Order: sequence, then structure tokens, then C-alpha cells
Amino acid sequence: MKVTHYQAAGLNCVEVAPIAAKPDLPLVIGLHGWGDWGETYTLFAPLISTTNYRYVFPTGPNHIIGVLFSWFNIEYKGGFLANLAPSIAQARPLIIALIEELRQRYNLPADRVALGGFSLGAMVTLDVGLHYPEKLGGLFSLSGFLAADSDFNLANPMDMEGYYRRDQGDLQKLLAQTAERRVPILVAHGLFDYLIPTQAGRYCYNQLRTAGVPAELYEFWGGHQITLDELLRLSTFLAKIFK
Repeated sequence: MKVTHYQAAGLNCVEVAPIAAKPDLPLVIGLHGWGDWGETYTLFAPLISTTNYRYVFPTGPNHIIGVLFSWFNIEYKGGFLANLAPSIAQARPLIIALIEELRQRYNLPADRVALGGFSLGAMVTLDVGLHYPEKLGGLFSLSGFLAADSDFNLANPMDMEGYYRRDQGDLQKLLAQTAERRVPILVAHGLFDYLIPTQAGRYCYNQLRTAGVPAELYEFWGGHQITLDELLRLSTFLAKIFK
């Protein structure tokens, strides 16, 4: 596969594509988690498929240290993780602009684009997917969850029902719109995730399914990580949405 570096929408990107790839290949955009960069994810591309997709892995704009970056800053208030929604919203226009620029570059309709991410990248993915005005080909959330406009109680991280009940934004309206567009979403989560509890992935999935979104849940034997069997499940998901 061919690896190319460039800037798109002001973000440093690394693209992985088959040699002599056709411009109309489906596009898979992957967003890294906190304290990482796009380069890491080039290793995953050939494990998903070496021939069927063009992959683009951007690096977040917030520099932490060295080659560690993030999509937004994380703040804490006492025993609560500060409301993530406003921070995630700051990353939203960057990713929407990235999608638009790449679609124009390769002349692709929205339904030939899949957007996904790991951990905080998954949260940005779901936020962008719910706000994107057209039907994307699909979304995939790896070890993340759907952020509500609410503080997250670190003392009781299993209380996801209360977390969504306290939402002060328009999450339910956005979920209903996503259901109408029939955007398929894969939610994958490790059963022993020490950072973002498995319960968060399950409640994310339940929120999507209750709203009528065609979501799938895949739980794997692992922690806060990306595993080979998870990538194989993602490969199956991509093959289905781009058939």
C-alpha cells in the first residue's frame, strides 16, 4: 500500500491506499484517541483490507507533548468530568471541513465515506455523524461513547442512564434525524475497559437503537485497546455498508 502525507482542512493527514488506487474507492477516515496521532493508525489499514478502501488518518490540532495530540481539551470539576459536549463541538467543524475537502478531492458522495475513531476520536465521530447534513456511509465507535450535554460523574461511571437523562442539549432530536437518514453505526467496546467502562458502550448502543438508528454492538475480550478481532469485525461492517 502507498502512504502519502498532506494537509487537508488545516490538519496533518496520512493517507494509506492501494497502489494505483482508483479515485472512487470508498473513503475511511479514522480519528485517533487522546495522546496519539494519525501515524499510529496506518498499521491498522492493511489489517482491515489492502485493496478495498482509501484510508485517511488526521492528527488532532491540540498538541500535548512530543507526537501526542488530542481533538479537544479535557477538564474536571470536583468528582465530575466536565461537560464534554462544548469541547467536542469545537472539533466538529474541523472534521466536517475535512470530510468536505476529501469528498471534493476524490469526487465522492457522502455515502461513500465512513467516519470512525477510537476513544475520544469515537466521541468526535458520533458527534460529527449526528450533525452531518447528509447520510454518511457509516460510523464506527471504538471504545468510546455518545457524549451528552451533561457532566459525567466519575464517582459513579456506571450511571449512564442518569448521564443521558441530564442532557441539556438536543441529543434526542439529533438521534431522531440520524435514524431518519438510516446511518449505520458500529459500536465496539472491550469487556475489561479500565478507562471508559463497557457500560458506556452499551448505553451508547441502547440510545442509538431506541431512537431507531441501525446500530450494531460488538463487545470483545480486551480493555481500552484496538484488537485484531475488533478490526476483523470492522472489516465486515465496512464490507456491508459499501457493498
